[in-house]
Amino acid sequence: MVNSYFHILVRYGDQFEVLDFRRLVEVRPGTGGGPPEVRLANLEYTLTAAIKKVVQGFQSVGSVLEHIRKAELIAIVSSANLPENLKDVPEIIPRRPKSWFGRRRQTQFPPH
Repeated sequence: MVNSYFHILVRYGDQFEVLDFRRLVEVRPGTGGGPPEVRLANLEYTLTAAIKKVVQGFQSVGSVLEHIRKAELIAIVSSANLPENLKDVPEIIPRRPKSWFGRRRQTQFPPH
């Protein structure tokens, strides 16, 4: 018996799948008290499934933004917990032109 330890990394974009030794090898007890039988599991199926999973899970930022037709940002900002260099942000946001916010604009900040 040989000790072995390895992983196979399947990566595409921001997605990845790690195939470890246990997913790639089958160990069965030996017949009649003999040594255990060690063989590769269905390697082709395991690798194909991992590749399919990472490819389907990957979406580039460009492809995600390309399909957005309408987006809305709701920000709840309290200057009490902001760093000193960002304390004026809650006062600046409501003053921006409406065109920055689209047709609908709601800004509400709790009084300090």
